Amino acid sequence: MNKKNQNTPTRIVRVSKKAILAFFIIAILWGLSLWGVWQFAREPDNNAKQNLFHLLNPRLATFELNTPEERAAKLFITLSPLKTELLEFLGDNQNNTAFYIEDLNTGGWAGWQEREEFIPASLLKVPVAMAALKEVDKGEWTLETAFTMETRYKDKNFGSLWQMEDGKSITLKQLIEEMLQYSDNTAANILFDKISADSRNNVYYHIGLVNPEAPFEQSANQPLFRKLTPKELATIFRALFNATYLTRRSSSYILEILTDTKFDKVLASEIPSNISVAHKVANFFTKDPNRPKNYHDCGIVYYPQHPYLYCVMTKEFNADVAQQFIVDIGNKIYRYFDKTSNQPTAAKP
Repeated sequence: MNKKNQNTPTRIVRVSKKAILAFFIIAILWGLSLWGVWQFAREPDNNAKQNLFHLLNPRLATFELNTPEERAAKLFITLSPLKTELLEFLGDNQNNTAFYIEDLNTGGWAGWQEREEFIPASLLKVPVAMAALKEVDKGEWTLETAFTMETRYKDKNFGSLWQMEDGKSITLKQLIEEMLQYSDNTAANILFDKISADSRNNVYYHIGLVNPEAPFEQSANQPLFRKLTPKELATIFRALFNATYLTRRSSSYILEILTDTKFDKVLASEIPSNISVAHKVANFFTKDPNRPKNYHDCGIVYYPQHPYLYCVMTKEFNADVAQQFIVDIGNKIYRYFDKTSNQPTAAKP
């Protein structure tokens, strides 16, 4: 056998080793490419989300939402069908009713006559409370700061503080709770007098509203206010929800009080008792038949993982009719969010 024939097996072995090596390299590269595609397609873990998707809504990192469909259910609800449904329900009463509804997860909103002006009445007791709590946040007052009752503050229309004897002391905590829970006018008059005009104006300035206070004579004892719209009044509740004016402690304190208001005739009856509603009712009725009649309710419904804000304002209805309209509208809003949020609904006891 010659040398050429003797070397042939060696060359075959060498070729086989090279082929095997090439096969493994190709297989590894193919595997890495598949892994890369899988990594790109899958949702990253929470630690990587913030850096990888830094141009997206940062709230996405706080939710366990892994598909566009899940995100759409939680973070995007079109409110147009709800608006259509409410307008059909109102029918001929559309001119006497206005509403503003906001999805607090996304900022999406729907409204009807949301820029129509109404007498805000007791809804403005909320910014008065905010001005008072700002003094607490600054360290100027505490919740135990005491004030003295005077005849000039007393108002029999709402609340019971007007029965307190002159010269008696009452704490800031008592005043705020009476004003928000019972809509006590006497408490509001005391705080309005004790809080400086600059401090009151500061609330409206920082939440983006023009101060609605109208010039008034000090001898009149009660402040006067210009009209505001549902969309403007919603700003007050949004500022509390996001704690953008007060500390979180003070914002929570006001909202907690508003979850225990004593005027619940206008609350949506279908909202389960385990879902909190922080709201404020207002009405403006006089014996003068030529004066406008107003009944309103604005607040926040803490639907699980999908809170929403609402403000419903009415005019020219009597109190019972206005209350029923507000209840019915509130029920329709709740049903819409409950249906579209894909959240399990707690059974109402």
